[in-house]
Amino acid sequence: MSRPRLHIIGGGIAGLACAVAARQLGAEVTLYEASPQFGGRCRSFHDPLLDRVIDGGSHLMLTANHALLSYARTIGGAAALQIGEARFPFYDLDRQRHWALHPNRGIIPWWLFSAARRCPDGGLRDHLALLRACWPGQTQTVAQQTAGSPLYQRLLVPLTEAILNTKAEQASAALLASVLRQTLLRGSAACRPIFAPRGLSAALIDPAVAWLRQQGCRLHTSQPIRRIEWTADGDVATFDCPAGPVALGAGERCVLAVPPAAVTRLLRADMPVRPTQRIVSAHFRLPPGPYPPLLGLTGGLGQWIFCRQDVASVTISAAERLDETALPILWAEVRAALGLGGPYERLPAARLFNHHQATLLQDPACAQMKKALAQYPIILAGDSWHPTLPCTLEAAVLSGQDAARRALFDR
Repeated sequence: MSRPRLHIIGGGIAGLACAVAARQLGAEVTLYEASPQFGGRCRSFHDPLLDRVIDGGSHLMLTANHALLSYARTIGGAAALQIGEARFPFYDLDRQRHWALHPNRGIIPWWLFSAARRCPDGGLRDHLALLRACWPGQTQTVAQQTAGSPLYQRLLVPLTEAILNTKAEQASAALLASVLRQTLLRGSAACRPIFAPRGLSAALIDPAVAWLRQQGCRLHTSQPIRRIEWTADGDVATFDCPAGPVALGAGERCVLAVPPAAVTRLLRADMPVRPTQRIVSAHFRLPPGPYPPLLGLTGGLGQWIFCRQDVASVTISAAERLDETALPILWAEVRAALGLGGPYERLPAARLFNHHQATLLQDPACAQMKKALAQYPIILAGDSWHPTLPCTLEAAVLSGQDAARRALFDR
């Protein structure tokens, strides 16, 4: 009996996870990636100005991300990951002080009773009130639910923008709650951050490509899909790429693991369209450390600092477009947060990137859009399409794995 064949269009983390899952299920897999490299925003590259390897985007991974960790173990990338302590340090630029969230072991949140483990802007009652945020109404925004809290500006806004890449005034409280229930409500075992000291490609992309090739999968780069033709039932019949047209035979299926803009272009005109959000990242060469691998910022332009060896990568979520004039401002914030004194006032080697259309606008209408996609026979994979999680690496992996199962078993 011949193996089922699966064509996957898109070689980001969702497409790779789909390919790995499909191969584990016994399928023959062919993967088409539009760019010269696999990985999408999860890939790493050498920047000549910094003379260092940096990631296309900084991603906060946690031990609650079971699907992501399982994927890393399967492909042999887990050895390139490093698990840290369940402690999230912040630096308040306005008040020039450090503080940290430090959940305890177990599911009973004893840490809320310790002022040293929680946000200094609120007392015990304010933190306990946050538990209500884990069960919001489906149409509420984060601001509608929590704007009256003393913790709103110093804690909820940075968490919302980091997790949803959407301003709290627009962000879906339900999507934020889905993450809080899987992390902070489950104690420190679910909240330990995961770092990739050699870059995301070394842990999540390169091992996947090597594993798939070893398994006999066909992997093609620089193959953007130009056009798709459909069967009467709404399945993919053929698609065109630079190497030539690909016609699907009996028993063959296709998964689209491409960004929303590409899905809108390739699918029918009635495909729901959602606004997207930008993420800005800035990278700075640092003097010799050591430095904390992760540090949240409040009261400034930057929001999170990820330090890897002698490079600090600053992220700004839900951002307006920035240019290089923002670099001195961000460098001053990095210096203050990391305690770098007068000798380091001069801007070091630095780069700034605007990641356009990094995620969907994750407002309450976003969940309704995801439900509407169920009417389409085409199988989609990607963090934008997971029904209950925001756009994260965990959502991308889960979506890819689910797409593989649907393609092979839902006929």
